[in-house]
Amino acid sequence: MNAIVDWVARQEGFIIKDIPFDNIQMVLAYLFIIALIVFLSKPRFKNAIALLLGIVALQGWTIWTQVKVQNKEAFILLHKSKNTILLHQTGKILTTYAEDTSNIKSSINDYKIAERIKSIAVHELNNSYNINGKSLYVLDSSGIYPKMEVQDFLLLTQSPKVNLERVIDSIQPKIVIADGSNYPSYIERWKRTCSKKEIPFHSTGEKGYYIFDLD
Repeated sequence: MNAIVDWVARQEGFIIKDIPFDNIQMVLAYLFIIALIVFLSKPRFKNAIALLLGIVALQGWTIWTQVKVQNKEAFILLHKSKNTILLHQTGKILTTYAEDTSNIKSSINDYKIAERIKSIAVHELNNSYNINGKSLYVLDSSGIYPKMEVQDFLLLTQSPKVNLERVIDSIQPKIVIADGSNYPSYIERWKRTCSKKEIPFHSTGEKGYYIFDLD
């Protein structure tokens, strides 16, 4: 018996990992389990109805979640120390852009599970993106930016040594974002500059990940 238990424990195929399960599914699953126990202990018509309703509710929410994910599009900046990670979700396909692509698996795994992602593509970070007609410019350590070209979003990464006031006057961003790849002293200085220029400033180290407005 011990040998059989040891053999079963070593079978990786028997282990189910990364199961997507949100809070509503958890509540519905508990209600289903309670209804099942009540029905098995007292197999009456009304208990059977309650059990069937529990099954229908759980399956219905699961199907609705799948449909919602299939039609979802999102563009997100994660907070990661010494790295820049952008996620572009289109349905169950996730495209990842990162400054360093070698150590991003742990950062995107939770998102992959929660959003029921089936396919992931990884690319190196670009300097500019078009998000549903809105422009995002990534200003990195090179300090190069498109002068006199208006941008909707300005993302500061890798601690660029630039005069942010001059950059803002040139490209007129609607919001300035700084991720975890920047020095804290730089972020504080940029925050004061944005406050002076009356432009919203988002630091992922202070406020967490940033979801870009696609509307």
